[in-house]
Amino acid sequence: MQPVNGIEDILSFELFGVVIKLLFIFLQFVYIFYAFMLTRQVKIMNRSFNTPAAPLFQSLAFFHFMGAFVIVIVTILFS
Repeated sequence: MQPVNGIEDILSFELFGVVIKLLFIFLQFVYIFYAFMLTRQVKIMNRSFNTPAAPLFQSLAFFHFMGAFVIVIVTILFS
């Protein structure tokens, strides 16, 4: 690893860190969209295919979505 030679090296490293953080947050929003779509698909599946475990499936999908949402909020607040 080379030593830092000037302000340009520090700024470029900080910029890289910011870009990585923004990319990570963007990917988390994509995952929230996926979790939301999963929740909708479970709801549609339960309407078309009746099963005694339907409330369990809906609850799991909802908690999955809420968990993803909470993780994104925590990540934004603490990054």
